[in-house]
Amino acid sequence: MTLPPALAPLRSAPFRLLAAGQGLSWLGDALVTVALAVAIVQRGGTASDLGVVIGTGMATRMALMLLGGVWADRLRPQRLMVLCDIVRAATQLLLAVELAKGHPSTAALCALYVVTGAAGAFFRPSLASLQPLVVPETDRHAANAFMGLLQSGANIGGPALAGILVATAGAPVAFIANAATYVVSAVTVALVRVEATRAARRPLWHELAAGWSEVRSRDWYWKNLLGHSVWNTAWGVLAVLGPVVAMNRLGGATAVGVIGSSIGVGGVLGGFVAMAVRPRRPLLAANAGLALTGLFAAAYAWPAHHLWAVVASAVAAMLGLAFLNACWETVVQDQVPHGVLARVSSWDELTSFVGIPAGNAVAGPLAAAFGLGHTLAATAVVFVVSSFAPLMSGSVRRLDSTHARARAVEPDPA
Repeated sequence: MTLPPALAPLRSAPFRLLAAGQGLSWLGDALVTVALAVAIVQRGGTASDLGVVIGTGMATRMALMLLGGVWADRLRPQRLMVLCDIVRAATQLLLAVELAKGHPSTAALCALYVVTGAAGAFFRPSLASLQPLVVPETDRHAANAFMGLLQSGANIGGPALAGILVATAGAPVAFIANAATYVVSAVTVALVRVEATRAARRPLWHELAAGWSEVRSRDWYWKNLLGHSVWNTAWGVLAVLGPVVAMNRLGGATAVGVIGSSIGVGGVLGGFVAMAVRPRRPLLAANAGLALTGLFAAAYAWPAHHLWAVVASAVAAMLGLAFLNACWETVVQDQVPHGVLARVSSWDELTSFVGIPAGNAVAGPLAAAFGLGHTLAATAVVFVVSSFAPLMSGSVRRLDSTHARARAVEPDPA
């Protein structure tokens, strides 16, 4: 049977294995995001305890991300991914044991999230290195869109499934389920049979410098990184202040849930759009779509405070974000030599992780100083400006999806 172009990646057995494993893994991650919060609060913990645990894991992941990029370029990505999945499966089981005690130690939870975050720092660049190898070059865009669709679907189904699982079986069971998804991911990745040429190793510092040199030498890349970093900071602000508006003025917890669901729906719709549409000038189209997030923040800032406006703008915003992610990943895979792809991608991951917690941190003080409405209105402007600013560069606007593919060779060290 002939598959439509949007589903062409499914012809590849390595892609099917990778997608199946990652889809389950993302579902498991969404499960424990809810389960951890419930477990800590039910056992007498506070929001600060939850923030410390999550923040510790995130800080570890940020600190090691560039190092993870180096090792993902040194080794076969499958080997590193399997190791990381095994480590994460073990930490999830230990977290389940700790939570099952009834009075989990915050220090113990933090220690386990440090290990989980460290494994994630090595896993994510490895995935970025492996993903373009499992499909033909012509199917990369559809493959990236399909993976984004899976992740959006997991973000919708995971919290709902977590609520049922935690209510009926308890939070530790959710962590056991997540451990099982990591085991499945490790098995599927181990079965992926693709190879990439790896250059001779150089000193660690030289390889880090070579990765930075590749970032710096691509005008279109680092200008988008700056825009994305500012965008992520604005998203961190909105992630804190949006729920405050929803709770106080849009209908409380029900409104928060409806808006959260609409975010997931927008991501799924964006995945379908990205699978069907590959623009000739991907960064021009994708950054324009990303600017739709300005509507999301503006809907919260709108004095009338209509829930329907927030819901509709959330769908539009996430559609634009999912479309951008598919286009961006494809451009990076096509234009960056595979020998440095993990190191280059790790810079993208790092700037994203830095921006969001920074926005979380400044949201409260900004709202206190300038007012909730004014802060959200300014956030809407930042979304739009950070999306369009990279397009002021001709290298971004004119980058064409028909450009010659990058040479898959290792560059000279910086």
